[in-house]
Amino acid sequence: MEKSAAYYAVVEDNPDHFEIIKRFLRRNNPACQIRWLKNGAEALDYFNRMETDDEQEEAMPDVVLLDLRLPGVSGLEILRRIKLSQRTKGLIVIVLSSSQHPKDIAAAYNYYANSYVIKPSSLEDLSRLFALINQYWIETNYSFSRASRGGTAT
Repeated sequence: MEKSAAYYAVVEDNPDHFEIIKRFLRRNNPACQIRWLKNGAEALDYFNRMETDDEQEEAMPDVVLLDLRLPGVSGLEILRRIKLSQRTKGLIVIVLSSSQHPKDIAAAYNYYANSYVIKPSSLEDLSRLFALINQYWIETNYSFSRASRGGTAT
């Protein structure tokens, strides 16, 4: 099956974690575009522009990878806002967190996260995780954002 270029929005405050995520996303989908949102305020601004931009100059990502533990605005608040908005509620949001706390997991699903994934500790497991994310959410699943752009299934 031919790989399609994907557009990811990665909400991650740790630059080292972002570089690792970017490396593994590109390993599985070299043509993918990646938007790094470095903190909660930047992420809210990005998603708010989608809500208010009638021209929709801001491209909708195929997948949002969202860390919960962010300075300022929390990942849960960003998730809540994404899923409350008419324009962005169909976005695929994968919470990517080191927290295994049942309250965090329940809260993410209560705000309609599409998936909650515990960040693996080994590079091998991270590589496997991002291969699976690309395989399912990009190659297999036909996303809301791709449909809104008039894209075709792979």
